[in-house]
Amino acid sequence: MPTERERQEEAGGTPRASLMLLVRAVQDLAGARSLDEVVSTLRATTRAAIGADGIAIVLREGDVCHHVAEDAPSRLWAGQRFPIEECISGHAMLGGAVIAVPDVRAETRLPQAVYRATFVRGMAVAPIGAPRAGAALCAYWAKPGAIGEGTLEALQTLAGAAATAIENGRLFEALVASERRFRNLFQACPVGIALYHSASGAVPDVNDAMLAIAGMTRREFETGAWDFVRATAPECTERDEFARQQVLATGGVEPYEKVFLHRDGTRVPALMAAAPLDAESGASIVVAQDLSAVKTAEAALAESEALLRGITETVRVAFYTMEWRKEGPRIAYISAAFEEIWGRSRESLIAAPMSFLEAVHPEDRPRLEETVARQRAGQETSIEYRINLPDGGEKWILDFAYPVFDDAGRVVRTIGVGEDITARKQSEMRSELIAREMDHRARNLITIVRGIVGQTLRSQPIPQAVTTTLLDRLAALSAAHKAVMLRNYASASMCELVDLAMEPFRARTARIAAEGPDCELDPQVGLILALALHELATNAMKHGALSVPSGTVAVDWEEAPCGGRPGFRMTWRETGGPPIAAPEPARSGFGTNLLQQGLAWYGGETRLDFAPEGLSVSLYLPLALGVADTGARTGD
Repeated sequence: MPTERERQEEAGGTPRASLMLLVRAVQDLAGARSLDEVVSTLRATTRAAIGADGIAIVLREGDVCHHVAEDAPSRLWAGQRFPIEECISGHAMLGGAVIAVPDVRAETRLPQAVYRATFVRGMAVAPIGAPRAGAALCAYWAKPGAIGEGTLEALQTLAGAAATAIENGRLFEALVASERRFRNLFQACPVGIALYHSASGAVPDVNDAMLAIAGMTRREFETGAWDFVRATAPECTERDEFARQQVLATGGVEPYEKVFLHRDGTRVPALMAAAPLDAESGASIVVAQDLSAVKTAEAALAESEALLRGITETVRVAFYTMEWRKEGPRIAYISAAFEEIWGRSRESLIAAPMSFLEAVHPEDRPRLEETVARQRAGQETSIEYRINLPDGGEKWILDFAYPVFDDAGRVVRTIGVGEDITARKQSEMRSELIAREMDHRARNLITIVRGIVGQTLRSQPIPQAVTTTLLDRLAALSAAHKAVMLRNYASASMCELVDLAMEPFRARTARIAAEGPDCELDPQVGLILALALHELATNAMKHGALSVPSGTVAVDWEEAPCGGRPGFRMTWRETGGPPIAAPEPARSGFGTNLLQQGLAWYGGETRLDFAPEGLSVSLYLPLALGVADTGARTGD
């Protein structure tokens, strides 16, 4: 009995039934939307359309051929992979042409072991895809024999239809994926988006953000229970209508603001804009950005600026903002107090920002010009200077400014204040004059006391050493008074006090070294400390390290708590002097009593160490005296 292929060849071509099957297969392939649908269609139609005993679909995966599907009377190679160079399907894909094998056992290119266990004796392979095939359609026959041109053309037609179907499926899948991405982006976008047909006024689609801005649910939008026209605040309808006309004429509209009115009375400000979607549909994309947060921030900023401006315009301090531009400095803001302080209008300063330098006292102008240069360089500054007023008067100004930088780290403006400190400066000068007068009188009084004491002692049978000691102590008291006077009796500087106390002794020897941080002392603490240093130095000159050429004295101090309050510890060390022994308690003199009892009176403590190699003294005193200390000394 002749085979289907033999009957077709004898009839001179493909019979009508087979042709109809071929046409149907091509039609089915045209509707395929995925590779799986292509494979399913080929399996269902190819075998009957070309009279084959079996078919297979092979995919190229790099350098191998993968048999992904087959339709045959017995299992062939479904699921298996072969090197592309050793597979007849690979040769067809690489060559881009149909290959016919009338007798597989006579074909030397085929691995005979692979075919020996199968029914396949004849085959044909058509590549799928051009110019670079990515698959192949294989037809198998159980008997060897020539394969007619009609059969090969039908096989090639199916392969071409499959290639088109695969490409269409790829494009369809890409379109579906693109549509999915668009929908995801459309819905996830925080900005409201709507499709709008200006000709009909229809809104076919909106995202959730647009619904939220307009204050409606999706069901209300879809059923028409609420729409964007009714959601527009009455005062915005005219501007909205103008925007619709613009969209109708051009497809787009420049950004403008409107207010959506929710049914609960909530007003939502929004920034609206539109752009044409495409010319064919006449649709436009309308976007809306919720400005609620922006408007709230703007209102808060305006309120804050109004409050700040109210403060700056009310207080008697000149606030200013200087912007540094390429074309020169610019006064961005200057408060009203400037006119009161400087005696000139704000407009004159704005017109010529650097003209204020003309009013600065000539002696202070170089310092102020250098300060302005540092401001422009981005430094924080503080300066006191004098200005000459239009009426001939003079004022003192305290100016403090700090820089503002942009994101690149460049200084863009300086914000500062100018305060009239004339009254304070005059008060300071009066206080200084009074302090100097008091110091002059106090020093004169001490000089008179020293004169009276000296005359009295010299007229009495008292040893000269006693007279000298007493006068030296009065001199030490005068030096301590000078240290306090230098700070207008408000405090005493540790460094100044030590220098003044040691000055008489350094005039006789250079073997006294003093070192420590400067700190502010209570004036009374400074007086007792100066007397204590005088007694220690006097003792060192008479009996201690300074009484011999090889001896030295080292004085150092550091901040340390004293009685639970801020204080300091001072150490007096003598080295290189004659050996000493601890004094007997009954022989304690004025100096020892001053160190031990006098400092304790002020809340301090003294530790004496009469080491053989030299005296070592540690003095502990508070930096400032409390109420309890003051009361104790006054007998309260």
